[in-house]
Amino acid sequence: MIRCEIQDIRDAMRSTEQRITNLATNQSNIQDEIQSLKNFAQKAGDKFVSLESNVGNLKNLPSDTKRYEEILSELNDQSMRKKNILIAGIPEPQSTDAKERIDLDKTKVVELSKTYSKTALNQKKVRI
Repeated sequence: MIRCEIQDIRDAMRSTEQRITNLATNQSNIQDEIQSLKNFAQKAGDKFVSLESNVGNLKNLPSDTKRYEEILSELNDQSMRKKNILIAGIPEPQSTDAKERIDLDKTKVVELSKTYSKTALNQKKVRI
């Protein structure tokens, strides 16, 4: 009977040792997971700081974008002006309205072209 009790105690001790070993292993795994989560949080924090920096840089871009837009607009205007013809001796319209000035210019050019086509059939035309 004492032998059975001693054997039961030994079995219980082995079982307890096994449980302690399992608990130690689980605790080690939990510590590894905690460290992994800390590393992940650190990387996420670093990425967040990087994103904040990128957003700050993007806030400065509209002025750059506006400058590029102005350059493209100027190039487009230059391209359109290549098609213009120069006519000397016609006074500039004094209107402040752009559409009205364009309409007056068109009217003067049409009048001039009608007059010019009648009087200058044999004139030499030079492209500048």
